[in-house]
Amino acid sequence: QQYLEILFKNAKFFEDRLHGYLVMIQSMLSSEKQGEAMRHIISILEELGESFSIDVNPKDAYAEVVSTKSLLCGLSVEDVINGKRMADKRMRWTLKFLTLLCHIFYPASKSAQLCMAACRAVKLSIEHGFCSDSAEGLQIYGWGVWNFQHDVEECLKWMRAGKRLVESLGAKHMI
Repeated sequence: QQYLEILFKNAKFFEDRLHGYLVMIQSMLSSEKQGEAMRHIISILEELGESFSIDVNPKDAYAEVVSTKSLLCGLSVEDVINGKRMADKRMRWTLKFLTLLCHIFYPASKSAQLCMAACRAVKLSIEHGFCSDSAEGLQIYGWGVWNFQHDVEECLKWMRAGKRLVESLGAKHMI
């Protein structure tokens, strides 16, 4: 805690505080302070330029899954594995915090919010390139396709793509 206070006090730029925010949120999650962690994540996402609302319903999530599916229909798993990599550090942090939201929504059985966060991660990855955090978005999107559309083939395709992406990036700690 003392380390974080010093870091936040001395940081000159928002980007300098991101590692501290990550540690703080992980600490909150391990202490079962999901509500507080969620509020911080949403605030951080706002500062990163991504607004995220938790006030969504299954109809909103279904529309987001359909929209994401239409973007992915032109991509193969190989396109993802061998495609553009995310170089923008702020965007990588955005994906990191979006996937942290997924860690809150999943155990809380908030499937609409979970799908919204995962679909946002996938869409940002399509636009800016893929990274290890994209894999989690792809896998949860796959679950969303199964959950909302009962499309087992699409589900398995993107869950496997997420695993292969992690392996191709050498980020096996995520498996």
